[in-house]
Amino acid sequence: LFLILLLLATALFAQNRQGEPAQGAKTIKDCKGTIQDYDGNSYAIVQIGEQCWMKENLRATHYSDGTAIPLGKTASTATAYRYEPNGHSDNVKLYGDLYNWPAVHHNAPADKNSYLQGVCPQGWHIPYFTEWYQLSLYVIDHDPVMHAGNSNYTNMRSIAIGLSSKELWNVQTSGFRQDYTGFSAIPAGCLYNGNYFHIGAYAYFWSVFEGELSPNYISIPGGLMDPEGETPTKDFGISVRCLRNE
Repeated sequence: LFLILLLLATALFAQNRQGEPAQGAKTIKDCKGTIQDYDGNSYAIVQIGEQCWMKENLRATHYSDGTAIPLGKTASTATAYRYEPNGHSDNVKLYGDLYNWPAVHHNAPADKNSYLQGVCPQGWHIPYFTEWYQLSLYVIDHDPVMHAGNSNYTNMRSIAIGLSSKELWNVQTSGFRQDYTGFSAIPAGCLYNGNYFHIGAYAYFWSVFEGELSPNYISIPGGLMDPEGETPTKDFGISVRCLRNE
């Protein structure tokens, strides 16, 4: 199964966004320090393999064009909202905001070959599912635990070990919080059917199905090696991590 998925991922990444052949391993320039959103919030960034990620959850209250993102008190599939994790403003500093799909999508053009900037700062985008998958393959290839003798290469827990922050988790699993990649996923939980769940236990992130610009999400632990990801309802409120355009 792993070989099949690896071949699939290899084929998906054989071309870049312009359809030109990939030129092998890229040298990522300036993927260090911080970036800022429209509100002036600063976010640390980190290079993981050939990708440049935000290593903090987005907490923007405006789009990059200055349009405000209203704070939601109810779930909606039509109106763009951001939400405070577990419904408390004190959680935003730690966990960032949660966003529904209308907020993430932000009237994106129907061009399936374009990056979906959405709520991300200029030059950054909502990651495609295949880009999350690329991240998971990097973790598998560099996991010191698996390379010490564990041959279970589809172990979701192993991926969570590499991506999860060392703080804020209430999951009592030995060795779970290593974060050797620097991605530092934090368990902000979600808004589902108008109620908050799983803060301290799960990190959920918006993803996009490539070619459709339709909603998809990734969960940690549990959802990075699923070849189809998960399809949420559009009123689902979850975290955003942005990926730099390359």
